[in-house]
Amino acid sequence: MKKEYKKDGKMKKTFLGFQRTDGSVGIRNHVLIIPAQGNLRMLARKVCDFVPDTKTTYFPWEIGRSKADRLVMARTFIGLGLNPNVSSVLVIGIEGAGFEELNTEKIRDEISQTGKRVELLIFKKD
Repeated sequence: MKKEYKKDGKMKKTFLGFQRTDGSVGIRNHVLIIPAQGNLRMLARKVCDFVPDTKTTYFPWEIGRSKADRLVMARTFIGLGLNPNVSSVLVIGIEGAGFEELNTEKIRDEISQTGKRVELLIFKKD
């Protein structure tokens, strides 16, 4: 919170942040890149290296984990996308790959309910 003072010496409070369409506020304005499959994490990191104000997160691998673990991973991705410091989200995936619990459309739909811009980038398996 930034503190400013009026001429009469009383403090006036201002907030330097972003109000979201759902009424929440954030102090950062990041674009979050979510790789729905573990083998896309390097791509997500490279995008963040070159595009300012982008952030990514990932789990090492979804392979070899239980369905319950993958559901936790999906809820975590969705929760991060719902964070008020995130303005927009890019979910990346591979067509026909991955697990049902980490479905890119489901992740997109859950986050977009807030009114945030959420885009999918799906690579074709060829």
